[in-house]
Amino acid sequence: MKNQINISKLFKCAARAVPLFLAKHDAFAVPVTFNLRDVGATAEIESGIINRGGIKATLTAAVVGSSGALNQIGSAFGINAIGSDSSSELDSAQGAESISILFDTDVVWKSLVVSSFGSGEQGSITIGSFSPTDIIATGTHNWSANNLLMAGEILTLKHVAGSGFSFDSFIVEKWTAPISTPDAGSSIALLGVALGGLGFVVRRRSS
Repeated sequence: MKNQINISKLFKCAARAVPLFLAKHDAFAVPVTFNLRDVGATAEIESGIINRGGIKATLTAAVVGSSGALNQIGSAFGINAIGSDSSSELDSAQGAESISILFDTDVVWKSLVVSSFGSGEQGSITIGSFSPTDIIATGTHNWSANNLLMAGEILTLKHVAGSGFSFDSFIVEKWTAPISTPDAGSSIALLGVALGGLGFVVRRRSS
């Protein structure tokens, strides 16, 4: 009959609408926290290779004109440079210190936490090829743009001025390239039509 609705086609329509809607509204990215002051993982953190939530972060210490190693205590994390140095902070006592981070997958850089900022303290963070951002205060610093870091790209946090600060933690999320889809309104409408059609068929068959 002309009015008969093809159930198989409606199911296919609904199945197509659901992933389109979810692809447009990716609510499944899970924030992964790297706590650099976790004294229960000191050896791992100081090794510079940290695995959390399926993401591997490789941290490397650098000191301009000298050298140093990643160093963590309960109250701070930074670089222990050769010579007289604030051994668990980022400072410039033996040359400007910096920590670079490399990820094994594409990530979105969400935030970092720093502490122990003194008067005139300043740091700088560069995310991949984006312009550097100044860090001038203790606390949490968030990013909502210019924060996509592809696997193999480098993020660098460095000391610029002051007596030194601690790099406490950071949060990232795995990033997956979005599939080209219709806009959200179209996806919702398609899903609604498909489900409405299925409901109509069920009512017709039960009457």
